[in-house]
Amino acid sequence: YNRVYGHSASGSTFLLTDILRRQWGFRGHIVSDCGAVTDIYEGHHIAKSEAEACAIAIKAGLNLECGTSFRALRQALDEHLLTEADLDKALLPLMMTRLKLGILEPDPECPYNHFDEALIGCDRHIRLAHQAALQSMVLLKNDGGLLPLDKNLRTLFVAGPGAADAFYLMGNYFGVSHRYSSYLQGIVSKVSNGTSVNYRPAFMQITPDLNTMNWAVDEAVAADYTIVVMGNNGNLEGEEGEAIASATRGDRVGIALPESQMQYLRKVRKGKTDRLIVVLTGGSPVDVREICQLADAVVMAWYPGQEGGYALGDLLFGDANFSGRLPVTFPADADKLPAFDDYSMQGRTYKYMSGNIAFPFGYGLSYSRVTYSGARLVGKADKKRGLTVAFSVKNEGDKAVDEVVQAYLAAPGAGTTAPLQSLVGFKRVHLEPHGEATVELEVAADRLLTVQADGSSRLVKGRYVLTLGAAAPCQRASELGVSQTQVEFRL
Repeated sequence: YNRVYGHSASGSTFLLTDILRRQWGFRGHIVSDCGAVTDIYEGHHIAKSEAEACAIAIKAGLNLECGTSFRALRQALDEHLLTEADLDKALLPLMMTRLKLGILEPDPECPYNHFDEALIGCDRHIRLAHQAALQSMVLLKNDGGLLPLDKNLRTLFVAGPGAADAFYLMGNYFGVSHRYSSYLQGIVSKVSNGTSVNYRPAFMQITPDLNTMNWAVDEAVAADYTIVVMGNNGNLEGEEGEAIASATRGDRVGIALPESQMQYLRKVRKGKTDRLIVVLTGGSPVDVREICQLADAVVMAWYPGQEGGYALGDLLFGDANFSGRLPVTFPADADKLPAFDDYSMQGRTYKYMSGNIAFPFGYGLSYSRVTYSGARLVGKADKKRGLTVAFSVKNEGDKAVDEVVQAYLAAPGAGTTAPLQSLVGFKRVHLEPHGEATVELEVAADRLLTVQADGSSRLVKGRYVLTLGAAAPCQRASELGVSQTQVEFRL
């Protein structure tokens, strides 16, 4: 939807033809985002009419529109804004796609001929969905080793409307499966037959309780352990008309959770001094400062899909170990972020953000502590071949763990003319209890380049620092006890 060098992205010859087709050799068809061609004249005011917007898009290299503006293609022809040759050129990649798919005529070489409908939702795909959910959930806090839970605990109380609602698994764009495991279902599937599990929605997602009585507070306080499932779903942070509970059409103007949810958590904590676990749902950062003060353990479950409930059960009760890492920085205070219309990168993302961090990019706990040491280059760093770094990782804990090791590069001018650091490599490493391994990571030569103000990339001479660890290097990572090891070199 945005402009690039003065042109709408869907009407940019530079993007669609010069770069995508000529430089990168793309031979498929190009489709716009929904309504983007309409934006050329209604939003950007680059064109004077729908027909002119269509002509701009077609000539730039667009083949197919998601939207309704291409209804004006006939008008564009009549007004000589386009020729039939222009349309033929745009149509050819679409027809080639149909040929490759065996739609226009049978094609025995089309790989899609051999997919059976029985593969949809098959056991292998269910196992893959389960693995994806396991590996994506992030353990943010675990005071005193509260987790994993004992399956033979006496009483357990589960609260929150999202605990029993499959919509909290789905996110915004999703397909509908023939099976879902809610968080409540996954939790209950793990406990012993002698465990008493009770559940109540406990609070409204966005509105205050109308009833002055709420039994779910006292029940949560009385239970040996309490799990509160809280956070967002597609009603709050979905796209535009889907976000029916959002006054801003799904755009979040803050990252705090609704007051109705926080009030319940405060009431429970007031009477319950320990054994309080929070499971957060959502697809974007959450203000976790007060949540982490109130809860003894905090899990970011995101929107984990159909197997999310069973995956959560495996993780909470120790049948699997946490290995998920944050793919974004969780800011401490959204009000301290740069203004929305400030297009500089300062203070944004892990690359340019040094303070105001609650949890850094790449962060995530497990039931083991992994330490890093002994970083060294294998051979020399080379501007043509890149580099290889070796370092040691050791599992200090009693549980096996998959450690996601990460490599961050600080180039000359870091923080001024270059990012503070950039992720240049990562690898999942399995470690047995008290196991140790030497890990080698290769960093490609193009990862050593620094983007210049004019958009070009070049190798800058000077001192480089490569940090290996379990999160993006920053002061907050050090405060959280993230283990790291570094190696310096010059190019």
